Order: sequence, then C-alpha cells, then structure tokens
Amino acid sequence: MLKIAMIAGEASGDMLASSLIPALQKQSPEEIEFVGIGGRMMTEVGFQSWHNMETLSVMGYVEVIKSLPQLLKLRYQILDELLEYQPDVFIGVDAPDFTFFIENKLKQA
Repeated sequence: MLKIAMIAGEASGDMLASSLIPALQKQSPEEIEFVGIGGRMMTEVGFQSWHNMETLSVMGYVEVIKSLPQLLKLRYQILDELLEYQPDVFIGVDAPDFTFFIENKLKQA
C-alpha cells in the first residue's frame, strides 16, 4: 500500500486535493491511503483527516498572531504523527508557512 500524506489549509486547497486524490488512485496499480489535514471535499473522496482543516484557515496578521500558539501546537503534533506514520509521499497543497516546515522535517527523517 502506498501511503500519501497531504495538508490542505483552506477551501481552495481542499478543492484542488479532492481532484488530485481520485486522479492518483486511477493511475496507481496499488491501493493508496491518503491521510493528514484536509477538508470536507477531500474526505468525501476517501481522505482521512486527522485534524480540522479550519485550524489552518486563518487570514490576516491579527488572526494569525491570535492563533499562533494553536498553529504551532498543531504543526508539531502533525509532524510527530507523520513521522510515526512514515508516508511514502508528502504533498503540501497550500499553507506554505505551515507545510514547508513539515516537508523539511520529513525529508530530514
């Protein structure tokens, strides 16, 4: 089984990833498991969202600053979960400030 981890942090990323998931399933000769952080559209096509995507959907400086402790906690929590899960592939759909950190740590591992 191919294990693909994905993180989408907003509605547009949820929409993009919800199209990518079935396309990848169609191309793969083996079963694929999709996990990480995603929205309703992704879960409708078989994605297992471990955390609520709305946590990442913050806009503007004030909202980000107010949400920073929660965002940092989530970043380290999902990183620990992904390191334990050991995905074959990681796809950061959007939220680059969040996903680039995860991507770099997964590469190092």
